[in-house]
Amino acid sequence: MEYEPPQPRPHPFRRILIRGIAVILPTVLTAALLVMVVRFVADSVAAPINRGVVLLLTSNEAGREFLRWRGIDIYGEHDFLDIDALPPDLRTDYLRDGTRWDDQERKWVFKDLFLEKLNDRRRQNIGFLSSLEKLYVKPDRVYASVRERALPFALLPAVGFVVALGIVFVLGFLASGFFGRRLIAHVEQGIFGVPVVRAIYPYAKQVVEFFFSEESRKKSFTGVVAVPYPHRDAYILAFSVGDGFPEVNEKLGGRSVTCFIPSSPTPFTGYAIFVREELVVRLPINVEQAIRFIVSGGVLGAGLKAARRSGEPVSVRVAPDGLGPDPSPQTSANRRT
Repeated sequence: MEYEPPQPRPHPFRRILIRGIAVILPTVLTAALLVMVVRFVADSVAAPINRGVVLLLTSNEAGREFLRWRGIDIYGEHDFLDIDALPPDLRTDYLRDGTRWDDQERKWVFKDLFLEKLNDRRRQNIGFLSSLEKLYVKPDRVYASVRERALPFALLPAVGFVVALGIVFVLGFLASGFFGRRLIAHVEQGIFGVPVVRAIYPYAKQVVEFFFSEESRKKSFTGVVAVPYPHRDAYILAFSVGDGFPEVNEKLGGRSVTCFIPSSPTPFTGYAIFVREELVVRLPINVEQAIRFIVSGGVLGAGLKAARRSGEPVSVRVAPDGLGPDPSPQTSANRRT
């Protein structure tokens, strides 16, 4: 019997350090994923909604009156005036004798006579919806002031999240009823009429429905599989979504399977590939277990372990040609051999 020298025990400091990393790392990874999600929602959902809320408040008289009540006078504050946009006669009056210095507030303010002339000219351009440019106001300055000074808009990110959540809830409520589904169907018909959008939207919808709709999943999903990728000696988790194209089958000389290979840790993106049917390994796990495995980078393999404990075969046996798994069933007899 060959002698094996004893392995040196790790230093206590190293063991303690590894244990500490094992304790804190799940929290750090969870926080990192949550930060990624929050940033995505803030940039892609909340920020456009926030801009829409600010634009809605500044584009009509009711919103401007509300801002005046919150301390932002779009018409009366000197800093908002766009001098270059003034008509020649008003610009001359402004430069000649239109402002004065207020020692108490420490800022420039309009003189009453000029402000009256300016507002008279503004009333000619005021409508139900009127842009700030037509009112000789700097939009960027007003938007920044609204975000900084008009409470509760100091909490604009929260406002965007709440509004987005409300929109999602309303859409979900509509989609659960007959008339709501009809309305959404009409909207989608309009979307399909847009040349560029109709080439993307249907497929994006199918991917989303695959992950979020149980009914759609039953129609298009045939199982969780393992396929050789990126070479024949490595296998990757994938979703079998249907048969391959006839042209591909003809080229391969046999049947092929269309598989979606999700990315880790974001399974909503990935690749669609055609795989020879005999190379596909069927796995006895469901979509939730597969997604948990993918998101965790393979750490959470409880589904696979449970499948093994149930006695179902999940091991990969090499086919006689050496190119993939043996498609024949694993019986107790051939396992002994």
